[in-house]
Amino acid sequence: MSERWTEMLGERLDDHGRDLVRAAAALVPLLAANAERADAERRIPQESLAALRESGLLRLGVPRTLGGHGVGTGTLLAVCAELGRGCASTAWVTALFGSGSVLGGMFGDSVRGDIWDGSPDVTLSGAIGVPLPARRVPGGYVLDGRWGWVSGIRHSDWVGLDVLGERTDGDAQRAMAFTPVSAVRVEDTWDMAGMRGTGSDTVVAEDLFVPDDRMLWFADAAAGVYHRGGGDEMATRLPFPVTPMVSFIAPVLGLGVALYEHIVATLTAGRPVVSGSRMHTLARDTPGVQANVADAAALIDHAMLRMAWATGELDRAALAGVVPPESAGTRMRVDFAHAARAIRQAADMLLDVGGASRFARVDPAQRIWRDLGTATRHPAFVTEINRERYGQLLLAE
Repeated sequence: MSERWTEMLGERLDDHGRDLVRAAAALVPLLAANAERADAERRIPQESLAALRESGLLRLGVPRTLGGHGVGTGTLLAVCAELGRGCASTAWVTALFGSGSVLGGMFGDSVRGDIWDGSPDVTLSGAIGVPLPARRVPGGYVLDGRWGWVSGIRHSDWVGLDVLGERTDGDAQRAMAFTPVSAVRVEDTWDMAGMRGTGSDTVVAEDLFVPDDRMLWFADAAAGVYHRGGGDEMATRLPFPVTPMVSFIAPVLGLGVALYEHIVATLTAGRPVVSGSRMHTLARDTPGVQANVADAAALIDHAMLRMAWATGELDRAALAGVVPPESAGTRMRVDFAHAARAIRQAADMLLDVGGASRFARVDPAQRIWRDLGTATRHPAFVTEINRERYGQLLLAE
C-alpha cells in the first residue's frame, strides 16, 4: 500500500500491530493470485486460508490469554485493509472472524474455553440482520429458522445467530446465540455479482438448543456488562454495536487502494489516448486524467483519515472502559457510510480514465468494481437511515 495510506492507518498502532500489518502485506501477492479462483468457486481457497492461519491472522480478535492477538479496531482496520488489496472476499471473511472472536471473548471463562481451548485459530462467524424468535426452555433457548448471508460460514467453526428471546424478566430482547457449526446445516445460496468469495451462505437450525451461557445479549453488550479489566482484555470493552462495522469498511478501503494502484500503473506504463479529439498521445499527459487521479486520491485520503479517526475513538473508549453515548456511535456509523461512498466515488473516477478495457474478464479491475458495488451497499453503509437518526440526535441537543 502507498506509504502515506499505510501511515494514515498505522499511525496509532504499537509495534505488535505494525508487525501484523506487515504480515498482511506479505500475503497480498498470494491473495491476489487466488482472487479470481475465490470469485469463481465462491469460497476462499485453502491455500489462502492456510497462509492466514500460519501468519496468525485468523486470531486477530481472540483473547490474548487464549493465544490470540486481542487487537483493537485500529489494528483490525489496518490489517484487513491491507489484505483487501489482494482479495476483498478474503479480507472480508478475515475481518469478520476478527470481530466474531471479539464477541466470543465477551463470554465467561467456561464458554471461552469451549471455543478456544483446542486452538487459538478456531474461527467464529455471525449472522446479524433480522433476528428470528428463540423459544425459552429450561437452561437455554431452542432455535428453528434460516439465517442468510453468513459470510465465511464454510470456513467457520462456530457461528452466532441473531435471535429475539424472552429473558427472565419476560421482555423479548435481541441476542447472538452461539453454537458450533457442526450443530447446524449450511445451504449453498450465495451467488452474487460481487464479493463472491465470501461464501455468505444460509445457516439452517432445526430444534437447536443453545444454553443460557452462550447467549450474548445486545443490550448487555451495549451497556458494557461484558467488560473485563486489564490490557489483555481491551477487546471485551470495544463499543457495541458500532465496532463490527470496522470489519465491513476495512476491505472496502483495500479495494479502493487496489484499484488506484492498478489504474495508476496502467497509466504510467503508457496507456495511449483513444479519442477522436485527442491532444495528447498518452493518457497520463491529459489534464483531465491527471485531475481525476488527483481527485480519486483525495477521496481515498478522506476515507482513510475518517476511518483512522473513528477507530481511534473506539479504541480510546475501550482503553478507558467507557460506553460512548448514542450520538457518538451514530456519528461513527455516518462516518463509515460516507467513507464507503467516497471509495466508490473514487473508483468511478479511476475507471473513467482507465478505459473500457478494464472491464475485460482478464482484468482484475472488473472484479474490484463488482466487489465494491456489492460491499458498499451492505446495510452497514445505508447512509440515508444513519443520517436520519444522526440528524434527530443533533437537533435534540
